[in-house]
Amino acid sequence: MNVDDSKDGIEWPLGKLIPADEVKSAMFAKGRIIRDGILNIPDRIAPLLINKSDASEIHGILMCELRDVLTELSMDEQDG
Repeated sequence: MNVDDSKDGIEWPLGKLIPADEVKSAMFAKGRIIRDGILNIPDRIAPLLINKSDASEIHGILMCELRDVLTELSMDEQDG
């Protein structure tokens, strides 16, 4: 290791440590993606629910949409 690999006496071996500001930034960005995905659900399902009165059917539509959003978010996480 050279001098550039050390900061304040703490070594950054093999890229295993990530600066806290980078982690905070990445977590903030991921949080916004999750928030946006969830907040977009009402706009997508409102037209599907407008004439529904059966609680079971409404529940099914809500669960399907939530599952779709969460699956999409988890696929984004796997892709990088």
